[in-house]
Amino acid sequence: RKLRGDKMKNKPADIPYCGVNENKIKNAKVVLNQELLKKYRDYQYNRADIYYKKEIQKFPAPWTTNPILQKYSFTNVKREFDKESKILLNNVIYNKKCDFLNAVLNSIFIRAFYSKAHILNNLEEGFINFHETSKSYLDYIGEKIPSNISDPAYLVSGSRRAAFFDLGYPDLKKPVIFFNFLQKYSKEIEKTILEAKNPLEATKINIPAIRGKFTIYQVLMDLGYHPEFKFSNNEFVLSGPGCSLGISFLCEDMSGLNDEEFMFWLRDNISDLIDFNPKEFLHFCDEDNQNWSVNDIENSFCEFSKYIKLEKLQNENIRCKQRYYKHSKDETTLDDF
Repeated sequence: RKLRGDKMKNKPADIPYCGVNENKIKNAKVVLNQELLKKYRDYQYNRADIYYKKEIQKFPAPWTTNPILQKYSFTNVKREFDKESKILLNNVIYNKKCDFLNAVLNSIFIRAFYSKAHILNNLEEGFINFHETSKSYLDYIGEKIPSNISDPAYLVSGSRRAAFFDLGYPDLKKPVIFFNFLQKYSKEIEKTILEAKNPLEATKINIPAIRGKFTIYQVLMDLGYHPEFKFSNNEFVLSGPGCSLGISFLCEDMSGLNDEEFMFWLRDNISDLIDFNPKEFLHFCDEDNQNWSVNDIENSFCEFSKYIKLEKLQNENIRCKQRYYKHSKDETTLDDF
C-alpha cells in the first residue's frame, strides 16, 4: 500500500521561480564535485530507505549498514515524515477545529519559541487557541506547556528574549508570555500573511522576535500544507546556515548563482547529472508525492552538511561535540528530531 504522504501540488497564486532570477538559472554552468554529488544522491536514497523499513515495514533495527546513519540523528527526506512536523500538521494544519489564524499563530509559536511540536499533545484540543483571553485559559497554558525547550537547530533563545523585552518582562510563566506576545500582534501577522503577493513578501514581517526571514520561511513551509494558504512549497525557498554550508561542500563553481538560485538549478537538472530518480527512493509514497522540491532540497543540504562533517570527524577519529547522538541505548539508529 502506498503511503499517501502530503500532496504538494502547485497552487494558483504560486509564482514560478519566486525570488530568484530564472534566466540566470537556465543559463548557469555550475560545476559540482562529482564524488560529493554521489554521496548526496546516496544519502537521499539511504535515508528514505531507513524511513521505509522503520516506519512502514516496521522492521527492527538496524535499518542500514551505513555507520554514520546508524549512529547519528538526521531528519527525513520529506518534511512531513518527521515526527514533530507530523504532530504540527495533524494537530494544527489539518485540524478542522483550528481556524487559519490559529494555524498561523501555532506554527509561529512552535517554530519561533519552542522548535518542538510535541508540546501541543499536552493540550486537550491539540493546539493553542489564541482567541481565548480568559485567566483560566492562561493558567491552563502555563500548566500544560513546559517553560524550557531548547534546540540548537533554531535560534529559539533570541526570539524568547525579544518577546520578553517587548512585553516589559511581565511576571508571568514563560509560555504565557509568548502566548500574549502573539495575541498582541495577531492582526498584523494575519494581515501580512494573507495580503502577501508572494511568499518572499510574507517573510518581511516587521515584528520583534519573529523578524528572522528563515523563521518565517519555516512557518510558510508549514502553511503550504494548509488548504486556505494560497502558496505551495514548490516555488519558493530560503537557505538557512546549514543548507548554505552543504551547498558550499558540493559546489566547485556556482556560476554566479546565489544559494536559492542554485537549489532551483539543482531541482531542474539533478536527474541529468546523476542517476537520481525520486520515484525510486520515494516508491512508498503515492505518485503525487514522489517529487524533489526546492523545499526538500533545502532540508537535504542542511542534513548533508551534517553528514559530511560527521564523515570527516569519523575519518580523522575525532569525537563529535555536537548533539547528534541517540538519546538512549534502545535507539540504535536514526530517530527524527
